[in-house]
Amino acid sequence: MGGLAAFAGPLVVFLASLDPDVGFWDTAEMNTVPYILGLAHPTGFPAEILTGWLFSHALPFGAVALRLSLLNALEMAGASLLAYLFVQRETRNNPLALLAAFGFTLTPVVWQHAIHTDVMSLTVLLVAATLLLARQWWRNAQARHLYAAALTGGLAAGTHGAALLYMLAPAIVVTRRFFDQRLKRSCLAALLIFAGTAAAVYAYLPLRSAYVVAHALDPTARLGLPPGRPFWDWGDPRSPSGFIDVISGRDIGTGGAASGYLRPTLIPHDLAYGARALRVGMGPALAFIVAALCVAALFEDARLAIFLLAPTAFVTPFIANFAVESDPQRYYILPIWGLWIAAAIGAFGLLGRLARLDPEHRLRTAGVLCIVGALVLWQLLSHRAIFADRSDRLGASYIAALLARTPSDAIIIAPWDYATPIAYAAYVESKTGARILVPGEADAMRARIPGWLAARPVYGVSERAPALPAQYVCNFNVIPGSARDPKLYRIDGRQPGSPGMMPNRPRLCPTFARSSAKITRRYAKSPSASSPGRSTSRSFSS
Repeated sequence: MGGLAAFAGPLVVFLASLDPDVGFWDTAEMNTVPYILGLAHPTGFPAEILTGWLFSHALPFGAVALRLSLLNALEMAGASLLAYLFVQRETRNNPLALLAAFGFTLTPVVWQHAIHTDVMSLTVLLVAATLLLARQWWRNAQARHLYAAALTGGLAAGTHGAALLYMLAPAIVVTRRFFDQRLKRSCLAALLIFAGTAAAVYAYLPLRSAYVVAHALDPTARLGLPPGRPFWDWGDPRSPSGFIDVISGRDIGTGGAASGYLRPTLIPHDLAYGARALRVGMGPALAFIVAALCVAALFEDARLAIFLLAPTAFVTPFIANFAVESDPQRYYILPIWGLWIAAAIGAFGLLGRLARLDPEHRLRTAGVLCIVGALVLWQLLSHRAIFADRSDRLGASYIAALLARTPSDAIIIAPWDYATPIAYAAYVESKTGARILVPGEADAMRARIPGWLAARPVYGVSERAPALPAQYVCNFNVIPGSARDPKLYRIDGRQPGSPGMMPNRPRLCPTFARSSAKITRRYAKSPSASSPGRSTSRSFSS
């Protein structure tokens, strides 16, 4: 019953606040790419794409965005169940195991990312399974647990590059035992399983890219643009160099982020960054309580506590120096999973000191149950605003406004953040007619636009007026009152003031401002760049 509660309870919370809308940014990309079997931004996330394709096509009802949000919720609820199983096997204390499961579930950054499509959810589920299985092998040396850990670890590596950092602790455990002659063969077999699984998953990228190009599935090819565009064929990984660029993410700054491990002078900065990220992701009070219990876990079982705290230590130098990431808190979801397990084990050690006063464990059990209940109630009340995301329709409203203001044969140029929901409308829902979406910035396309204008009208979505001759059409009111609110412009070859130019009068597209709370929260976390997510204009300008 405890395991059922550890899965069903979180799932109910996630379903009650589930985001049904397409969204913006990476959310909209991952609502689009899996359904069409496309290629996502680096590091490619092939396991997420294949899982999303299977689930979204196997579940034949509801909007595709809703189906993929549901898959995301199931994955995060599964991670909560694994937290329960980990603690239950270590302590044989069901109330403490439930504390870890519900504590993880209701941590703000976890809850917020569990209710809409995010590639990190499958990563967390698979890495959590790997850590649990590796711990089982650590305790009993049964090869089947090691092989299963290698399989889930290979799939995790095929989901997100950060998984390799999260799994360094089990890799160290396996490496230490490799020198035991009795275990050497099983360790080698596990290495082959891990490498073979990851390679098989990543083979999707060049194979699918070659198919997309051969069959001209990307509509931008009709405009003379080269292969390698977002959604259908990001980075063109058919060639070895393109494949390495995608899986390494070197074009988006991962090399600079990796330098954080090589510069000891950055350690104070990285430690401060990690502490701040956890405080933001968990909330100050919760972060303090969990940190205190993790210290207690170090006294209870130092090796196990280090194993659970290692993902936090290994990922922090990378994400602290990964300048282009606009949502760094999501990299701490898996570390928070480990922190909650360590906290439960620390609480178990503290309660064990009451054994002489409570030989029948009744006081301890009742106390833990009260703590779990109080935690659930406190977190639900403190973060009840997250439930409002179930009524979010900002992405759909933005799409409707764009379609109402552009002709059916238009070419629409939009930067990454605002291109993703248009791609969903075009490739998943087939709502855009003969319009062609070109991800990027209009100014970066200036050499191609005159030729396009000869056949089609061209529109640009941008936060600022393009340098090209263009007529302002409307604001989308995505971020009301902000200079960063996206605007629609009609690109024109004529100079401003020429006969027939549209009047440059302010007006608003019919986008619902009341739905903008979630996107405003997301943008508030972004750096001071021109757009809150990854900019395609950097890589896909021509």
